[in-house]
Amino acid sequence: MVELYFTVTRPCEAFVINEEVYVLISAHQTFLDVYGNGEFIHHRTSAIRQLPTLVLDRQGQVLRPTINEDIATYAVEQIAEGLYVVRSGNLHVSALPDGRVAFVPHRGTWEIFHLKAYNLALQSILQDLPALPHTISSSAIPKIIHQTSKSLEPPPECQDNINRLMTMNPGWAYRYWSHRDAHDFIYEYYGWEILDAYFKITACYGAARADLFRYLLVYQIGGIYLDVKSSVTTPFDDIVRNDDQYLLSQWRNGEESRYRGFGLHADLVNVIPDGEYQQWHIIAAAGHKFLEAVILRVLRNIDSYRVELDGTGWIGVLRTTGPIAYSLAIHPHRKTQLHRMIDAEKAGFLFKAVPRPETTAHYTTFSIPIVS
Repeated sequence: MVELYFTVTRPCEAFVINEEVYVLISAHQTFLDVYGNGEFIHHRTSAIRQLPTLVLDRQGQVLRPTINEDIATYAVEQIAEGLYVVRSGNLHVSALPDGRVAFVPHRGTWEIFHLKAYNLALQSILQDLPALPHTISSSAIPKIIHQTSKSLEPPPECQDNINRLMTMNPGWAYRYWSHRDAHDFIYEYYGWEILDAYFKITACYGAARADLFRYLLVYQIGGIYLDVKSSVTTPFDDIVRNDDQYLLSQWRNGEESRYRGFGLHADLVNVIPDGEYQQWHIIAAAGHKFLEAVILRVLRNIDSYRVELDGTGWIGVLRTTGPIAYSLAIHPHRKTQLHRMIDAEKAGFLFKAVPRPETTAHYTTFSIPIVS
């Protein structure tokens, strides 16, 4: 283990950019940097067009700011090949998704940085994502119910639930999407580049592929997406108003709740204290900016996925394509985009109306990478 202590005691001298200059990149694909007063920040260099103050060499040794072990404040510690944490005593520097930096006692995704050559990091961060097709935003949520699974026909155990949904909502169209339908839809509306990103998700993580598909589907068409295992006890006409653009909901996750602790992820604790926004139901008009932000974030997550940072199984899916990614993408836009918060449980939504077959292997237990 190599520890290199430093403080910033004077303005940094001019520095030559070459292939030997390395930087620390956060899980959000931002540069970890330090102000002249020693305070940490993280940012995208595209916004400031200059070399970060904090730079290292290929071995992870700090080249600047000047190291001063007599008044050391922070330690850069290598924890694995190419992976580093920055500590102040027992606290870790944490790059929060809103651009702030905090000091926390735990070590998770936001507290781990990877070493990357500056020129390569800059190219990666500035690289344009696949362009989303122009989608005409609708002024209302269309009366379409979407459900999907990997089978060509709805799973037999879900058929009774589907029949109830259709009977309860006679004025709504119902559309079931198989995995083949999903492939065709993505290719038709988004093209090969985004379909290729979809296929980069390891095939056994069908839940992660379904996450990306539901975002693309509702962004393009609008309507109500509902997990095939989920249902509702109230007609959608009694839930969705004519002027609604997007409905958001969080879990009732208090101590006395049926869903105690649901959605309270460490990745969200400093950003969305009440926990994730539910995405087992998505209720939106076509072209809503929330889903545009979600799609772009998920595509970036797929492109930059690292198993050491993002994990596998349950937490890996949540971070890469699932509720954590969904919530972090939406939250910064809540003040500027039309939406309405609802209590999904009170409105009549049922998270698990159809039990999962006991014999089915579940992605939450997998240890292989999410992206291959």
